This record gives sequence, structure tokens and C-alpha cells, in this order.
Amino acid sequence: MQLNAETITTALKTLFEPSDVFEVRVLDAVLPNSNWQHVESGYFDYDHIDVVPNALANFKSYAGMYVTLNPVNPDLLARAANRLKPAKRGDTTSDGDILRRRWMLVDVDPVRPAGISATDSEKSAAFDLAMECADGLASMGLPKPMIVDSGNGTQLLYRIDLPTDDGGLIQQCLQALQPVSTDSAHIDVSVHNPARICRLPGTWNRKGDHIETRPHRISEIFEIPEKISVVSEELLNSLAGTSNNESVVADNSDNSDFSDLTSNIVADDYNQQADIRPLLEKHGWKLKNESDQQYWWRPGKADDQHSATYNGEVFYPFSDNAEPFEQNKGYSRFGVFAALEHGGDFSAATSALLDMGYGPQIDEMAISGIVGMPVKPNDSPSHNLNLFENNSHNCQISADNSNNESEIADPGPIPEHMFDIPGLIQQVMDFTLTNAPYPNVGLAFSGALALQSYLSGRKVRTPGDLRPNIYLLALASSGTGKDFPRKVNSRVLFEIGHVSALGDKFASGEGIQDALLRSNAMLFQNDEMDGVLRQINFDKENKRESIPTILLTLYTSANDVYPVRVKASQKDAQHIDQPHLTLFGTATPQYFYESLSQRMLTNGLFARMMIIDIGTRGHGQTPGSPRDIPEPILNIARWWSEFSPGRRGAGGNLYAIHPEPLAVPFEADATEAIESLQQKTDSNWRIADTRNDEVARTAWSRTCENAKKLALLYACSENHENPMITLYAVEWASKFALHQTQRQLFLAQSYVAENPFHSECLKLIRKLRNAPGKQMQRQHLLRAMRCKSGDFDQLVSTLMQQNEIEPVEIPSKTKSAMGYKLI
Repeated sequence: MQLNAETITTALKTLFEPSDVFEVRVLDAVLPNSNWQHVESGYFDYDHIDVVPNALANFKSYAGMYVTLNPVNPDLLARAANRLKPAKRGDTTSDGDILRRRWMLVDVDPVRPAGISATDSEKSAAFDLAMECADGLASMGLPKPMIVDSGNGTQLLYRIDLPTDDGGLIQQCLQALQPVSTDSAHIDVSVHNPARICRLPGTWNRKGDHIETRPHRISEIFEIPEKISVVSEELLNSLAGTSNNESVVADNSDNSDFSDLTSNIVADDYNQQADIRPLLEKHGWKLKNESDQQYWWRPGKADDQHSATYNGEVFYPFSDNAEPFEQNKGYSRFGVFAALEHGGDFSAATSALLDMGYGPQIDEMAISGIVGMPVKPNDSPSHNLNLFENNSHNCQISADNSNNESEIADPGPIPEHMFDIPGLIQQVMDFTLTNAPYPNVGLAFSGALALQSYLSGRKVRTPGDLRPNIYLLALASSGTGKDFPRKVNSRVLFEIGHVSALGDKFASGEGIQDALLRSNAMLFQNDEMDGVLRQINFDKENKRESIPTILLTLYTSANDVYPVRVKASQKDAQHIDQPHLTLFGTATPQYFYESLSQRMLTNGLFARMMIIDIGTRGHGQTPGSPRDIPEPILNIARWWSEFSPGRRGAGGNLYAIHPEPLAVPFEADATEAIESLQQKTDSNWRIADTRNDEVARTAWSRTCENAKKLALLYACSENHENPMITLYAVEWASKFALHQTQRQLFLAQSYVAENPFHSECLKLIRKLRNAPGKQMQRQHLLRAMRCKSGDFDQLVSTLMQQNEIEPVEIPSKTKSAMGYKLI
């Protein structure tokens, strides 16, 4: 499908002015000779608009091509000057990169299921609504807009001239237009942010599969006014219903508690995460249309406090500042929760949501302007199990509140944007993703990070003498392509003559020692690590206890002399000076979770592991050859192989015996950031200590150390010849380490049981937590638990007494059924 080069050029020359710089972004881009879907991004200046069509013509397929509506900081041209390249997460334009608001977008879409193209009639309905909007705005005095056919809907582009921070004016303008939405078409109120991207006219809109009734279409320009006039700020304020440029955020003056920091954080968290369907359905509201924007309604009733306002009208749950149930306006999820559950009392709603796990967790820290939130006091309500063994059929909550843990929310898998490290790690990831049969970003990152750890082992250190040795565990199911990153690492080490440093499975801690005696630095790549962990946990005779003990000792001895056991054939003990062990293990998630135990969580090994959830496997592609490692990667690997710290590459025989690692310095602001992290983790450790929570104590004691190691690896990857730990490296490493700690604590809370009955209780809670609305019919839950009816009743009775679950009636197609809901 050919692009329309003339339309692309015309659109860009209309949107931008000489000296402007803008970003072009391609989603789900696939290059020739590859099936890897990724994001491509590039920055272009006005003088090079003519090269954009050629740059966009090189893709085998894509989902959509977009452009920033507003001009960006010209310095961003250095990211990819007048060209496109695979985008790193976080490298595309953010709101802070916009110089000034140039355009207001009124985006009119047809109502239809998400993820598919529109039919001709649906597209026509959007056009009719857009023309109605344009006529109405013209009657207010607004000039003619540029009109664009987006392929599925219609867009009106009004020329404006506002600062990036407009106080919410554009958002309020879009919300003022929202009531004209119909059952067939609606106005998207989410397109108000400064860095908003818009489909580029002249390119294809490929939403879903191309079928006869819902075809892919090319975006076109309907009309460009002969004279493009700027909409005055006075007219915009009139449209928004404000004046004198006053703030357009909803007035919550009657609820002063809601305006404080805690309530705002809780509200934001609830707005982003909450599934409000069960709440709306509970109070009688019904979903009228399902689409990217949901329309809800309820018939008016005489005893309904909102019937006078609504009486069968529709409303929209996507506005963040309109008051709940204000006629024909949207509302925030937090606002409707407060209105329906707490009579509009924002303070009571905030308190309730804190108890439900929304808002700041104990691992949040003040870094880069992020303000932390203290943990709830010991006397605050807790819904977390803290069970002690009485017998195999009984469990109870401890009467000592000091032992109760605050419930830890699941942070989920690490976001993909956290896998971006420039330099060698990014290069290895790119090669892996291009050539793996089933590319997976998390696996590619894990392998590349492990490779960097090995290469810099015994070569560098932090000023505090921490070394880059890491234990990395990737949780990936069968068929996700776990072996390819290992093959890449093996081939790199073979090419630089380090094949003897590769290790595979290990059956004992002594075997690891013997391997390190042969090569002072080792990279062990062990599949099925969950099996090793299970054997350790269920080894009643402690035959495998040496594995975690030796792994722990080696980890802490990376900057010391490690004594090796004396064998029968030897008279004297042997030693390894500064041993470096990098462990890159993979495990099946289910079996790994089942292998968790109290002993593992408190012996320090778990706290030192970096655990990465991989998720599902990527789309299949025709792989290349793992033997053809790019020369730039090999050159960096050889540089590390030849680098002798202290001698700056001069070589010498003493390095292999007693290395003198290079101390990689922190920049001044990076030092302040790592000190802030240290203070925060120390504070959380003390909180755990007052609760006598050994698991949390162990986790928090290693968070800052893990962050320093990650920041060191970041610096070595970014600039191997002259590494420096920057503020950005510390911020990235801190976020990564904090996420790891919270994930560890959540896993401990969800899986680690003190007896078999407790384990079944946790299993039942997990089943409900993952169910829609956190509830299940009794018969479905009993089947999922796979236990006897009597044992199931004992579990349910215990958890109801502990106020963990409650009985509910769940509607079905024929009649309501009894079930249980997680409180």
C-alpha cells in the first residue's frame, strides 16, 4: 500500500513553520527481512520535510504513522536527525519537550468495539458529528479549522497560541464539547496533552485486520482554510466556560481533605488502576456502549438521589476534573467512588482506598520530585494474612498487631521502558530481538545485562567497593525463547576466547567453587532454576544446603579473598582473590512461585536476586544466525577482555592473581540521589524492624546495594572506556531496585505459607484476586481450588472469620448464584 507523499508534505508544511522541529513516530513497525514489531521514531526540521515520505516508505508493515501536533525542543533533533530509528522506551517526546501549543485537536471517532476499523456507516456518523461541532464553534466566532479524515473518523484542527502549561484550558474545551456526543460517535477528551501525537495524513490507518466491511483506509486532508487564523484565548475561555484565565480544575473547596497531597496521590492511583465496572453495576448503572470510551446510563428512579440529574441520560468515565454526575459531563473514577460509596465525602473515600491498597506504597521515595508516603500505623486496618501454625487444619491472625504487615500491592512485571540502557546492553538487545525466533524484550534485556556483568567482573567497582556481580532470574514459560539470549552470550564469550568461563547447570555449591578455581570470573547460565530452588526447599537432609550458602558467600566475597574447601587430596586450603560469579537463570513462573519459602526469603539470597517477569512470548519471525555477532559488540567485548584496571590497558600477569578494579565515580547529583535512596530504604527497614517483619527487613536491607550495582552496570554499558555514574543512571537503577523490592514483598505476601492450610488460604485469595470483580461463584471457585468440599468449606469459613472474603450473590444468565468476593 503506497503512501501519499504529496499529502504528507502538505500536512507537515501546514502544521509547522520554518525553524520548527517535530517528531514522526511509527507504531508496530516491521522492517524488511524481519518480523519484529517495534516503535520507530525520528526528529525532523522544517527544511527536511520533503525527506519524510521516503523515510516512511521503508516499512514492510505498520499499525500507524503519527506526528507531534506541537513543535518540540530543537535539541531533540540530535536523537535521530532527519531519519527514523528504533525508539528506546522513554526516548520519544514528552510534555516537557514541547515549546508551545500550536494546535487544538477535536478528534471525533465512531462508537465501535476497540481495536478494529470502522464501517462506512460508522465513519459517516463521525463525519456528521464533526461537521455539527464545526458549525457550532463557528457560531461562537471560532475560525475555520483544518479538517482531516483520519481513516476511521474525522479530526478538526484549530490553530491556537498557548503556553505548554495552559492551566487545563484545552482539556476543558474538549470536555465542553463532549455533550454533543451521540450513541454513534463521540469526542475523544483525552487528546489534550501538549505532546499529543496525531495520525499523519497521507499514511494508512491499520486498526485490526483488513476485511471487506471494515477496511484499512488512508488518512486524507478534507480541507485547509485559505487563511488559518489563531483562535483567541478569550474565545477558548468562553468555550471552556472560564474567564480571566482562571484554573479550570473542578472546585473541591467543600472537601478540603481531598486537596491535600495524600488524597491527590490516592485519587490518581485509583483513576489509573481501578476497574469501576463492578462499582457501577452494583449501584444499578448499565453499560450502554462499549468502545475506547465507555457510555454508562441508568433509568431514573423516584428514590434515586441522582435521578433528577440523570433520569436515563448517559455519562462518561474519562474526565478527571468534572464533578461526579454533573449533567452531561464526565467524572473521575475516584469522584464516582466517593459519590456512590461515601456520599461525596472525599476524605472518607481516601481512607477507604488506602485500606484497599491504592495510593503510595512503602517503597515510594522522594527522587526527582517524587514525594514518598509513610506507611500506615500499626493500628490501621489490615487485610493481610499473618498466620501461625496450630495444626494442619487451622490458621489465625496474630493477636499482636505489631506482627501484621501492611498489604503490599502488586507492582506487576517491570515495564518495558525500564529495559533501556544505552551502549553495549542496547546493542546486544537489538541483535537478540532481530534474530531470536520469538523475540522478547525482557529476555533480551536479561541476557544483555548478564553479559555486561560478566565482562566488567573484576574490572570495575563503585567508590564504596561494590562489584558488578549479579544474580538474575528470568521467569519465562516454555516456548518463550529462553535459550536464544544464552546462545548470544555463549557466542560472544567464544569469540573473545572466554569459553572456559561459561557454566551451565550446577548440582552443588562445591561444583561452583571448582569452576571458579579454574576461572576467577564465571557466567553460569542455568535453565530450570526453579528445580534447584525446589530441591533446596524440600531437601530434608540438607544435602543441597551448600548451594544457597556458597552462592551467598561468593556474592559477598566479590571484593575479598574467598577460601575454598580443603579436598581430601590436598593439604592446604585454596583461595580465590575477588571471585566474580554472574548467574543468569531462567525458571517457569508457576514452579518458581511454588518453590518460595520463608527460609529462602530470609537467608538473603532472594533479596540479592533480580527477578524479571517475562510475560508471553513475542511474535514469531525468521531468525538470523546467533553466530554472526555484530563486530561493534565484539569490539566492546574484546576491549573488556583486554582491559587491565590500574594499568589502563598495559596488561600484566598480576591482574589474574590480584586485580585492582577501576573505581567508577558518581557525579555530584548522582551521589545525592543515591544518598536519598539510602535514607528511604533505611527508613523502610526500620518500619519493618518495628513490625518484626524479617522478610521485609531482608528485602529493604539490599535495595540500595542492588541499585548501586545496577547504576555501575549502566555506566559501564553507556561508556565502557570512561564510565561515570550519572544522575540518570542512579534514577533508573533506583526505580528498578524499588520495583524489585515491592515485587518480592508482594510475592512473599501472596505465596509464602507457614503451613499447608495457610498455603491453601493464600491460593484461594489469589484465585479471587485474579477473577473479574475479585469474585467467583462458589462452584467455579471450588473447581479451581481442586480440593474436597469439606476442606473448601473450612478454608472459606476461616477466611470469612478473618474478614478476608465475604459471601455475595453473583448474577448469571439464568439466576443468581452464591459466591465469594475478596474484601
